Amino acid sequence: MVEKLRSEAAAHHARVELKVKRLDVRDAGAAEPGRGVPIPVAFHIDIVGHRWCFSKIARQLDGEARFYLDPERPDRIVAIEGRLDW
Repeated sequence: MVEKLRSEAAAHHARVELKVKRLDVRDAGAAEPGRGVPIPVAFHIDIVGHRWCFSKIARQLDGEARFYLDPERPDRIVAIEGRLDW
């Protein structure tokens, strides 16, 4: 997704910046067989477009995601499920 935003901005001789404004990581749930340990996350991200000396919030992303961690290696994300509100 980030690479697509950057390539679209470059096509318009601009650049794009992602600013994470809010990130709410909740407590881990019980391990799900075949999935891993779910970690719910809520987020708010501003997509800021820059052209010449001007910048503007082009879009805001709000959503929720669930990261699944490997129960044997908790530093490893094995899957991500998410929902974006454009």
